[in-house]
Amino acid sequence: MTKQEQLDDVRRQLREARQAQEAADAAFDTAASVVAATTIATLERYESTLIPEVERETFEEAKALARGRLQSLHSAVGSHAASYEKDIARLAEAHAALVDAAQRLNERFSKLETCELEFRALTDRFGTHDMADLPPLPAPPSALYRRFDFPRLNEHWSKLPEWEKHPDTLKKRRTYREVEGTKAGEIIALVGPFPFDPGHPLVLKAAERRKAEVERAMELGAALAPSEAADPSALLSRDLTSRGGVPSLHLGEVTEEELEEERAREKAAAGK
Repeated sequence: MTKQEQLDDVRRQLREARQAQEAADAAFDTAASVVAATTIATLERYESTLIPEVERETFEEAKALARGRLQSLHSAVGSHAASYEKDIARLAEAHAALVDAAQRLNERFSKLETCELEFRALTDRFGTHDMADLPPLPAPPSALYRRFDFPRLNEHWSKLPEWEKHPDTLKKRRTYREVEGTKAGEIIALVGPFPFDPGHPLVLKAAERRKAEVERAMELGAALAPSEAADPSALLSRDLTSRGGVPSLHLGEVTEEELEEERAREKAAAGK
């Protein structure tokens, strides 16, 4: 049994144990509820040990698939490149035929236009208005641009890599959306994009504090008019002042005390 199969089995047992606990609680069966809770705790511990193993196993499987796909891409590129050169040759032939057809079209219209000019000039000079008029000229060749949708050749790199920001820090990571719908995209989807770099501990601590401060500010603004609740920083400052505290000028900033503590830890680590 693979690690993934073991994890699936553990999660199935967890669902059954939770259902059993809910049934025991509904029946006020304390003994059965305790047994179910013990089983759940044991299974959750086992699940927590299996998850990293499954992730490693999945990554190695995806990496093997990636290596196989990379090898096949070498062959595919060689084949596509040879066909691409043939496509260029066919396009060159088609372009030559198009140029020839356009030239003949322009010449034909020029002859029609000359006939029209001759007819009008002779009619005007000799007053032969009793003769039947010529049929109207067709639309000029340039009108065919509206009739035919001439294809546009693609630019280089029609798709580029995209990046997304972490919601609480300035860290970025690649999304790999440019390969969605491809075999490479399917392989990457097995493991997902790179996890965000956790960053410096002080930055993470400041981000957590900012999140808590904003939540507090939103709580304060819930009972106010929208115009008064628009600035979380101002709300928090007013709340802190009313409680005798000192408001922070920048939500979530790293304090001087934290910087000093970090410098002291770095010096101590360097001295070891």
